[in-house]
Amino acid sequence: IVLRPELEKDLNFGLEALRTKLEDLSDSKTRARIQDYIESEKNRAKKRVFNQIEIGMSKDNVVELMGQPAFVENKYTNNQIVEMWFYFDEVEEKYVNFYFEDGSIIRVD
Repeated sequence: IVLRPELEKDLNFGLEALRTKLEDLSDSKTRARIQDYIESEKNRAKKRVFNQIEIGMSKDNVVELMGQPAFVENKYTNNQIVEMWFYFDEVEEKYVNFYFEDGSIIRVD
């Protein structure tokens, strides 16, 4: 600027534009990091919820912890009807099956 003072205005405009772009980029990265953190915490919370399910729990207890299942099936096995509830585990990216007999969990796969 000292060598060519007539360029000061153009240089300042260019510097301001760069500063704005850097701030936008920084904000975008910060938002992305925050979003990643939120997703990570959601997944950790879901994992903790799955770990709270125990054999013998009632359907009401499961719904209270997990919400409604993705779908339900009845399966006839060993002369009994077993109700199967399916929940999608987004952390493991697979379905988790809860087997109920007489309204209580007898098995989890």
